[in-house]
Amino acid sequence: MAESDAETLFLIQRDWFGWPDPPEWGLASNSKADGKWHLWGSFDAVPENWKVPEVAHAEN
Repeated sequence: MAESDAETLFLIQRDWFGWPDPPEWGLASNSKADGKWHLWGSFDAVPENWKVPEVAHAEN
C-alpha cells in the first residue's frame, strides 16, 4: 500500500496465478476525491525498483 494526496494505491499479490488465473500481481487505487476504485492492471513481475516488504503471516 502507498498513499499520496490524491489516492491510495494497493499492490495485490495473488495466491493463485498463472493460466487460467490472472498474473501474480495486480495494481488498484482508491481515489480520495470521489471514493471510486480504479483497477490499473495485472502483471507477472514487480518492477525491479519497487520495494515489497516481507509479510508476516499469522499462525492459526
